[in-house]
Amino acid sequence: MATLIPVDVVEALMGHEGYLTEVYRRYTHEDLAKFYKQGETSLLIFTEAGEVSKLRAEVEDRNKQLQTLVNGLTTENLQLKSDVTTLKQGMTKLDERMKRYEAFTQKFMEATPEELEEIGQEILKKRHYQDFEEANDPI
Repeated sequence: MATLIPVDVVEALMGHEGYLTEVYRRYTHEDLAKFYKQGETSLLIFTEAGEVSKLRAEVEDRNKQLQTLVNGLTTENLQLKSDVTTLKQGMTKLDERMKRYEAFTQKFMEATPEELEEIGQEILKKRHYQDFEEANDPI
């Protein structure tokens, strides 16, 4: 802790008193609290620094593993979101197509024989036109 905050502050936090130290140390409780927060990360209680270093290395390794996992899941999530968007667009197109077919079927069911004849002629024209287009396709 003394590497992060002044030694006399560390001594004061531990409650140590030396010859004339009270005269020279004039820290308020707020000052001591700020210093404590500043050095808290290096505070060791009943343990060895080597053990802390080992634990820190394990935590860092685990954090790297978790970050790799999170990155993979993030990539997968983005791909799944893209897939869902594509599927929704496809569903919208299918819904629109279904509505057109339903409207056509309803119109077809309500049509008179004369209207059916007209519809048949239009279909034949479209097929003939498509056949003509395909026959003249310069592929």
